[in-house]
Amino acid sequence: MNRYNFTYQVRLDDLDYMNIVGNSQWMIFLERARIDLLEKIGFPFSEMVKMGVGGVVAEAHVKFIKPAFFNDKLTISIMPHSQFSKGFKLKYLITNQESAECLDAELTMVFVDKNGKSTLIPEPVKNVFFAS
Repeated sequence: MNRYNFTYQVRLDDLDYMNIVGNSQWMIFLERARIDLLEKIGFPFSEMVKMGVGGVVAEAHVKFIKPAFFNDKLTISIMPHSQFSKGFKLKYLITNQESAECLDAELTMVFVDKNGKSTLIPEPVKNVFFAS
């Protein structure tokens, strides 16, 4: 998988007191896109629960470029890369309806079992993200 796109229209409850998307809300957008991606590849969160595994953000590098406002139509692009045995990195780019870049991020995802111990990447995820 090279790239996955998720679209989202900014709602009123996404805004902070300055009427722009607040810093912490951007992380929620990234998570919503990631959850949607897992659904699209046939490995929904409910399946992760059944398997007793979860993906957690171990590290996040975020660059805020341009604010987003109420009703903006955002495209959140996710590009998986840099696989290692228990996780991988996800590159994100968020653009608005005018194709202006709003946010650039890279998250390191690690998979853990129900006890919080790191575990191997689930095969369904590995097979879709890093198929040869």
